[in-house]
Amino acid sequence: MLEIYITRHGETEWNRVRRFQGQGDSELTELGKQQAAWLGQRLKNIGIKTIYASPLGRAKHTSEIMNAYIGGKIIFDDRLKEMHVGDWEGRMISEIETEMPTAHSDFWNNPEHFYIEGQESFKSVQNRAAEFFEELLKNHSTGRIFIVAHAIVIKGLLNYILGRDVEHFWEGKQILPTSLTRINAEEDRLSVVYMSDVSHYEKPMEQGWFIDEA
Repeated sequence: MLEIYITRHGETEWNRVRRFQGQGDSELTELGKQQAAWLGQRLKNIGIKTIYASPLGRAKHTSEIMNAYIGGKIIFDDRLKEMHVGDWEGRMISEIETEMPTAHSDFWNNPEHFYIEGQESFKSVQNRAAEFFEELLKNHSTGRIFIVAHAIVIKGLLNYILGRDVEHFWEGKQILPTSLTRINAEEDRLSVVYMSDVSHYEKPMEQGWFIDEA
């Protein structure tokens, strides 16, 4: 059996002030670094040998902090990058909501209809996440693998695993910073063991800021 552990990067400066990130980037906050360390401590003794990570700075930094505890090999893969949201990247979410209310609403409530020229579709994100995952399953049949990615990529991957259309993209738990999701792959069967678990958090985080954030 193959055990696949998946996390989102730690909290960032743009997360805290509610800016869209996409494939733009911002530094991890001190809390974000702590979150990565807490998860690294949680997983340090389970025998993870390979870590696949998005090459974007916040995911790269998260994987490096965690790997100080895990001691695996980190492989960066562009297919794990966050959704590209064009000129929304770096802008305040409140500005987008005011200036483009229909597009903002579609982003969160009607992902199958979301379209802005120069931005990536939810279907595209789900397709590349699925391509990465199918390749992973071909290359690994047993052991424990770790993935460090982003909220929308992880949602797309879970949507694919659960066999859902893009219209159901946002269903289920929110993917919190360094939350842990586990997938078991045995022969042709995939099962979600748990999703967005944060039992490794050593102190609570502010509730609410992570809603409506990419």
